[in-house]
Amino acid sequence: MLEGGKDKIDTGTGVCHCFKVAQIEDVAAGLQAKGVHFERGAHLVAKMPDHELWMAFFRDPDHHLLALTEEKR
Repeated sequence: MLEGGKDKIDTGTGVCHCFKVAQIEDVAAGLQAKGVHFERGAHLVAKMPDHELWMAFFRDPDHHLLALTEEKR
């Protein structure tokens, strides 16, 4: 399970393919407009010394867990 706050996401096989993007909110909105359902929308995962790590989780048609990631500076 991936944990972040109170919500937990079942990872299934334990593999999560991540796609590094710029402007995660815009990319997520574009995917939602095409019918993609996000299990957890764009949110802050960690504050690093030089950036913030943001992620958003969704599934492919076979229910594999996928994520968008952005390193915001």
